[in-house]
Amino acid sequence: GYYRAIYGRDLLAKLLAAADTKLSIAERVGLIRDLNALGQAGAVPMADALALVPRFAGSPERDIVAATLRPAADVREHLVPDALLPQYARFVSKTYGERARSLGFIAKPGENDETRLLRNLLVPFVAREGDEPALRAEAKRLALAWLEDRKAVPADLAGDVLEVAGHFGDADLFERFLSAARTAKLRRDRIRLFN
Repeated sequence: GYYRAIYGRDLLAKLLAAADTKLSIAERVGLIRDLNALGQAGAVPMADALALVPRFAGSPERDIVAATLRPAADVREHLVPDALLPQYARFVSKTYGERARSLGFIAKPGENDETRLLRNLLVPFVAREGDEPALRAEAKRLALAWLEDRKAVPADLAGDVLEVAGHFGDADLFERFLSAARTAKLRRDRIRLFN
């Protein structure tokens, strides 16, 4: 199990004031997750949790960026009506877009494991939820390449690439996915295509 903290009185303000200089990575991740859980439970305004997203989204630490994705995704799932989805997409792009575009779907030579892990979390999320035509175009280009050669996209990103391309694709891409699913020899590939 795990525990959640409820930050009474002015403790939250004090923690936030010291977060960048006095809290460890694990403590900052815990703070973001606690506030998101409290927001989901209605114990604090969800706006308090959401305010941490732009503040910590640019962190160099992958774990902190990953922690910010939860409140960013949760607010869309539970609180954003369809009429406000364009504003939500702009929020995602403004908060994460530049970094996601610089990472792209494909690793660059010399990248470390932390960067690769961050890419796997961040780029598919921003491509799906943000207003990101460049990432969507990259996903489609890579999906078409994957249809021709399964090695064209790293295995750990193939599913995300196909899902993003399929979500924003047209009837022609749908037909190509359907045809590939019918002839795919590997169950893993069929699942990726159906997803």
